[in-house]
Amino acid sequence: PDARGWGLGRRLIDACLALADSLGCGYVTVDAALDNRAAQAVYAACGFERIDPEAARFRRRLPAPALG
Repeated sequence: PDARGWGLGRRLIDACLALADSLGCGYVTVDAALDNRAAQAVYAACGFERIDPEAARFRRRLPAPALG
């Protein structure tokens, strides 16, 4: 709780997305506890879409790799 508001969650998500993209992944899927509204809000703000209405599971598609 002492680190809330510092942007650490967003920076970690950005780093994970960059790594996944560099590895050629097509998407990233994350989960949060159902009562963790702060994490769910960060995922949504980072472009993740909720994919499971009964769980806090989110997915973000990554850009397709450039050809050539």
